[in-house]
Amino acid sequence: MHRIIKRIDAMNDKFTINLSIAEDILPLRINRDDEELARKAGKSVSELFAKYKAKYENSELSYKDFLLCVAFQFAYGYYKLLDEKSIEPMLERIYDLNADLETFLKDK
Repeated sequence: MHRIIKRIDAMNDKFTINLSIAEDILPLRINRDDEELARKAGKSVSELFAKYKAKYENSELSYKDFLLCVAFQFAYGYYKLLDEKSIEPMLERIYDLNADLETFLKDK
């Protein structure tokens, strides 16, 4: 594993970490509070990259092709999660129930 080098910047609590991602080192300047999340993200990208590379090792796919697959999978998952977390259908149902309740109460 690569050695991680940290440079602390006391002025704004930012520092640089070097993440090993998909066979490269990415120097990343982040807030101290974001370090764990950044490392998890880097690890996830690396693991997915390695998975694609192993699965298609005998193909003619390039390093860039594998990275495109990884980027697409994360973007797809992100938008799928947004759709699942949408509250619009719930809000519509609440408004409908509220209207039904008002109608019911008026009739009483």
